[in-house]
Amino acid sequence: MKNLYLLIDLDTTSRAHRVAEALRHKPNVRFVDPVSGPHDVIAVLEGWDNGGQCFRTLMDIQQIEGVRYVTACYAIRPQFDNGNNPEE
Repeated sequence: MKNLYLLIDLDTTSRAHRVAEALRHKPNVRFVDPVSGPHDVIAVLEGWDNGGQCFRTLMDIQQIEGVRYVTACYAIRPQFDNGNNPEE
């Protein structure tokens, strides 16, 4: 199951904690926090590769009042069919 990491930028009048609270109740949202730095809120959606529900959740997030821009970063994990762990 892959995760989608969201870097969320808000307009200047929005409060990050209010947007984060609205995100907590969306389907597939595993983690969300207001943060300092170049983005205002970071969220993790779980199960990106399990059908369209996660995509609909992403579209819902973009419609939350105050959300200006969302950068989506897909988790990339190599698949090892032989059972070997390259870090061992």
